[in-house]
Amino acid sequence: AQIIWAKEGTYDATLSAEQFFHSSNKDYKIQSLLHGFTNGVTLGQEWDWKAGKTIGGASEFYNMPVKTAKAKFANAWRKANRAIGFKTVQWKRANGIFGCPRGGLSKANGGGGDEEPSL
Repeated sequence: AQIIWAKEGTYDATLSAEQFFHSSNKDYKIQSLLHGFTNGVTLGQEWDWKAGKTIGGASEFYNMPVKTAKAKFANAWRKANRAIGFKTVQWKRANGIFGCPRGGLSKANGGGGDEEPSL
């Protein structure tokens, strides 16, 4: 894998852009392919997330031309699209779905965040 482009933003803005990108580019994800190779899932079969078996970071990998990736990345940062992504963030947080932490220090480390420490 290679990081091609990066952008700085607030915690929630970055997470919102990421959620929009994920939801808008499912056809380019190689996540299902990775799960199939490691867990016996056939290509095209929907993955059962409740089974608790997954590859950490698998949702971050996409197979698309670099030019397309850059355009889609920039599109995810548009204010309107971050607003769409933030609705997903809020829904995941409200429903206790892993992957959209509140940020800051984890509760175990004395903060209000729920997954990872701040950087």
